[in-house]
Amino acid sequence: MKKLLFIFPLIILWACANPFAPELVDEENRQNVLFDQTTVDGLFQNWSIAYNFRDTIVYSLLLDDEFMFTFRDFELGVDKSWSRETDMLTTHKLFQTSEYIELFWNDYLFTSGDSLLWDATRNFNLKITFSADDIVNITGRARVRLRRPTGDDNWKIYAWIDESNY
Repeated sequence: MKKLLFIFPLIILWACANPFAPELVDEENRQNVLFDQTTVDGLFQNWSIAYNFRDTIVYSLLLDDEFMFTFRDFELGVDKSWSRETDMLTTHKLFQTSEYIELFWNDYLFTSGDSLLWDATRNFNLKITFSADDIVNITGRARVRLRRPTGDDNWKIYAWIDESNY
């Protein structure tokens, strides 16, 4: 009987926990899985993490307050741009409507800069799965300008020009 009194509360505790529902990641644990964003490579690795885990909080940590995204509207034959706020909203919608995203950065095609301003051009592979029948594979090129206030601060994306031809 004493064994039952001991085991019964354990069974109740186990039954109340859902083993298939992961715990929310708190801010301290989130920082433990991110790369050092005081390096350019760390920023790009965190960019992949943000997309791969569809995490808008991590993504928001990448963007400068004055961030600008520019892309080519091939139907109209013009370049279009939008601000950080629009990019966050658009990216959030992408993360919510997709089942799976995989962003992989390839080698640097171009780099130039100093400890406060850095320009880089990289090719990337992006796979977006909306459903089993709706999978988009993109091979593209991003030209980005990174900046930070001091050499000890994290790099932030100030400008992203999508040079993809899709």
